[in-house]
Order: sequence, then C-alpha cells, then structure tokens
Amino acid sequence: MSKTVKVIVLTTAICAVMFGTVLGCGLEREEYVKETGTEKPLKINGKHYRQKKEKLNYTGKMIQVDLKQIDFSVCTSDDESFYLEYDICSKKDKNPLSVSVKDETLVLKEQDGKTAEYYEGVYVDGIGNLIKGTKERYRGVAVLYVPVAMNEGSLSLNMGNGDAEIQGTVWKELNVKMENGDLQLADGSICNGSLLTTEGDIDTENVGVSGRMEVQTGEGDIDWKLNPSDYDNLPIYARTEMDIDVLGVFDGNLIQNESNSFYKRIVENEQRILKLISEEGDIVIESLSLIHI
Repeated sequence: MSKTVKVIVLTTAICAVMFGTVLGCGLEREEYVKETGTEKPLKINGKHYRQKKEKLNYTGKMIQVDLKQIDFSVCTSDDESFYLEYDICSKKDKNPLSVSVKDETLVLKEQDGKTAEYYEGVYVDGIGNLIKGTKERYRGVAVLYVPVAMNEGSLSLNMGNGDAEIQGTVWKELNVKMENGDLQLADGSICNGSLLTTEGDIDTENVGVSGRMEVQTGEGDIDWKLNPSDYDNLPIYARTEMDIDVLGVFDGNLIQNESNSFYKRIVENEQRILKLISEEGDIVIESLSLIHI
C-alpha cells in the first residue's frame, strides 16, 4: 500500500494564493502537482529525492533489499530488464537509497536515512503560523520492476517500518522479514521461502507454493487465498491463539479451544508444505474460486 503525499486542505481562497509560492520537497506547487497529479505537504523538514522509472544495469537473478522507513513494491516489467523508481524524503543531505551490484546480486539499501516530517493542518500564512495541525511522518516509496522470467531468481527483503507489495512474479526463493508493516502478495508463485512480520498483516491471493513455505506474524492476521493448483495437493499446517477460518471444500482437521486454534491437512508430499502461524491474529485459508463467486 503505497503512501506518497498527503493533501493539505485550505479553508479560503486567500490562503490558497498565499501558499502558491511555498516550497515543499524542492518543487514549486504547480510544477509538483503537474508532475505527480497530487498535492504536496507543506512545511516539510527534509529534502526530496525522486527518480522516475529508470533502467538498471543488471541482468542477474538475485536481489537483496534492506529498507528502514519506506514502502516497497515489486512488479513485473514489460521486457527482460530491471527498472527502479522512487519518491523519498529525508532529513539528510544525501539520498538515503543506494543501488549497487555485489557478488552478482542487485542490492538496494536505505542507509543514513532520517524520515522527514511535515505538519498537516491550516496555515494563516506561507511561513509557519499553524492554526491547527498534527505532525506526520513522510512515507516514501520505492518500486522495483523485474523481468517476468524470474523463476530461477531469489529475493531477500528486510524492512523496518513500511508496507510491501509483491505482484505477478515467480521466485525460486523468496524471504521477507518485516518489523512493522503489512505484506501483500498476488498472482505469482514461490518455490521455497519465508514471510515473517513482527507486527503487520499478511495477505496473499493466487500465489502458488511448489516447495516449502513458512508464514509467520507476531501481531497480525494472515489471509491466504490458495492458488487453484494447491487446492488438493498442498499440505497445510496453521496455528494461532486466535481464530482459524477454512473457507472452501478442503480436507483436514480444524481444532479450536479456549487458548489455541489448529488446522492440519495431510497430503503425501514431503517436498511441499505451507505453514501459517500467528501469535495474536486470525488466520483465514480460502479458495480463490470462492472469492470470485
């Protein structure tokens, strides 16, 4: 879920005229609105770093991403190349996002980043007399476009505070570790990997599992919408201290008591298993066909 810029609502036309020359993130208001299609926050206490979709000089299949304070999205490109675009604000004088290739691995890293902040409210002038407002953290976003043919590729994603989306991609290995944020996956497949969040929801739709997959969250819900290829032959184990809902025609045993809920579906396939574990959240396992009825 990308969060780029928030709207400052002005109460009078006079205020609007006053704001016309105020800078925020380094661009004049008209130029910013024209380029992004959105309003920009005022009084931001940081510098703006923005890159439009740009091709990367990389042709491998291993990706490592380490982020601290921004949202991240992965989707497919229109060709066999990698592309990157981003919109980030930072209190530092240096772009906090670096891109490099190390040991044949594409590395994206957010370093020395101190998240910019801005006040959301109503101003009486373009300098700083705030009638009423709240301090908000500017949430940046980076988008990585990968080739469709990544079936032999791997992605290692480590995140601090931020949401992540991974769409339409095929991975030999996918490992995601997040501290505080929601994770969404859609329309792809994974051979082996893990999805781990300390605090945040995990939501998947039409993601096939051809190997061993571990999904775990501390404080968050898990909603796993099975790919049709996994309806009959994917072993599943789920456990939580809250509730488990199994929606669809699935074999297996669901046991719920006052302290824990368990679901287990045994299929004679030692090479594949899906483990879903939430300490303090609900788990929903459902069929994709049921969703679109």
